[in-house]
Amino acid sequence: MMMEEPLGARMRIDGRPVDYFCGTSYFCLHGHKAVIDAACAATRQYGLGPGTLAGNAGLCRAEGGAMRVVWDR
Repeated sequence: MMMEEPLGARMRIDGRPVDYFCGTSYFCLHGHKAVIDAACAATRQYGLGPGTLAGNAGLCRAEGGAMRVVWDR
């Protein structure tokens, strides 16, 4: 399946026009200029990086246990 254009209520997938109800951007804000500009400004100011770093692992018991299983392999 190939999306041929940005997400929206109507779009083309594999060459066919479709009504698209499967996305997570209900209001299509991902394509709104003000949202894009704000995201770019925040990225320039704060940078971009993973939400979880190895140094943060173990902050909760479940995550710490899962990470220990992976690290011990």
